[in-house]
Amino acid sequence: MVAFNFDIAVKHDTDFSHRFEWRTRSGPVDLSGATFDMRIKHTAADDESVFHLTSSNGRITLEEPNKFSLIIPKYALQPGQYYFGLKYIIGPVHHPLAMGRINARA
Repeated sequence: MVAFNFDIAVKHDTDFSHRFEWRTRSGPVDLSGATFDMRIKHTAADDESVFHLTSSNGRITLEEPNKFSLIIPKYALQPGQYYFGLKYIIGPVHHPLAMGRINARA
C-alpha cells in the first residue's frame, strides 16, 4: 500500500521539478539514508518504463531528512498520459511511497 496518490501535470518542453515534504500528525518522517526510485510507464500494468528517475541518476534528491525533490527533464516525455510508481529504499527494503498519473502537455 502506498502512502500517497497524486497526479502530476508537466509541460513537454519544460523541466518539471517539485519538492516534497513528508509529515504525519506526529511530525516529520525521517528518510535519512534512503534512496528513491520512480518509474514512469505508459500504463500501470507495463513492465517496461519509458523514463526512470532515481537517486543514483540525480533525478531524485534528498534535501533534508523529510524533504526530497524530483526532476523530470524537458522532452523526457512525449505529450500524453503516463503512470508512475515511486518508492524509497532503505537497505534491502523497498517501500512503496506514491503512485499516480502524469499528464504531459505539448
